[in-house]
Amino acid sequence: MSTTIEEIKKQLSSQSEQERLAALSETLNYGQQGLELLIEQSIKDKSDIVKQFAYRVFRGDNSYLRANTPENLTTCPTDVITCLAISPDNTILVGGSWKKIWVWNWRWKGRS
Repeated sequence: MSTTIEEIKKQLSSQSEQERLAALSETLNYGQQGLELLIEQSIKDKSDIVKQFAYRVFRGDNSYLRANTPENLTTCPTDVITCLAISPDNTILVGGSWKKIWVWNWRWKGRS
């Protein structure tokens, strides 16, 4: 590895969004410590672009990452539901998109 974990940490604290994006794409090369840096950055960074890029790195969305290097990054859709959960009694459905959590009550007439 050409970069050390300390250099990655320094890049992640940079004022330059491009430098933080470049560092994010390197984090998973450093095992558990890199994963922790990725998660921390995705929570604390003020830039939506950095947060979205961190999400894509975490998901391992390689086709998106190849097409959107830190230098030409485009934002991902914000209204696409990417995960769903259903309550054990099948009455509540929860969906998550980039910035929203959706909750539906599926209590049907005649259901207990």
